[in-house]
Amino acid sequence: MEEAERQITAIKILDIKMHPIKGDLNFQHLLNIHKHIFEDIYEWAGETRSVNISSRFF
Repeated sequence: MEEAERQITAIKILDIKMHPIKGDLNFQHLLNIHKHIFEDIYEWAGETRSVNISSRFF
């Protein structure tokens, strides 16, 4: 899965470099960029998270 994600996102990032997503670099613009990069991998791409996914190391 990690390798597939790496390949898909590399293609999507290249697409953004060639065809930038227009916006004001605000929160909504960043969500739109996130959606474009990850929409083929995660159904929640471009949405604001409602759960904490961070982990703590002690």
